[in-house]
Amino acid sequence: MIYSLKLGEREIFLSETEPLGALSSSGSGTADVYQEMEVLGAPVKVGICKTAVFSESQRNYALILTVARAVGLVSGGAPLEAAVILSEMGVVAVRLGIFAVSELISEERALNLSLEGAKAFEYEGVLREEFERVLKEREIDLRKLLKTGYYTRVAGDSHGEVEPEEISAGEPVFVVREENPNHRLAVKFLTKDGRKIGYMRREISDLVAPLMDEGLFLKGKVVQVLPENPANRRVYLRVVEI
Repeated sequence: MIYSLKLGEREIFLSETEPLGALSSSGSGTADVYQEMEVLGAPVKVGICKTAVFSESQRNYALILTVARAVGLVSGGAPLEAAVILSEMGVVAVRLGIFAVSELISEERALNLSLEGAKAFEYEGVLREEFERVLKEREIDLRKLLKTGYYTRVAGDSHGEVEPEEISAGEPVFVVREENPNHRLAVKFLTKDGRKIGYMRREISDLVAPLMDEGLFLKGKVVQVLPENPANRRVYLRVVEI
């Protein structure tokens, strides 16, 4: 079985090897696309190139669908959510997901996903190690990553000063340090009129705040607002070095 994942004009092919059922890049193929998944506005197409079916096909197809959803989430600006759903499928999904993101979107987005994942699963042992492995192999430069645009979820936005209907995708956001006795490396996000949206996640701000203290200036933009649950709404931001 050969599967394909396509986002826009970019496409990758993955071969399923018999009898182990492992997935690896197959280089090329011709896929008949039969399902399109739209996640956060990013249409990811899942295709199949061969109809032969053996024991591992069903399991791998479920894995491919999960990876496709993760690609859509990262493309739409929600790498933390992508890391969570990949981790639920285990180590293979993490590796395949990071590979797919780097091939279909960009290496920077793969690093973004890896950093969010490594910090989200700080105490999850092997899963954290898989995300950390990618960061070490690529020698991540946080300043360079911020320059290309870092995507992250706002923390504490349910306790912010802005209601979901008051903010929308595309709005500019101020990224500023905060003197906070509970967290000396706090970074907060403000609307253009100075109201607090929420904070940079502690795990990420611990890395970014020291750079800001050295003179790094950042600006932000709202990418997505998902207010399905007003008590725990999710705001995604793109943070860019000025």
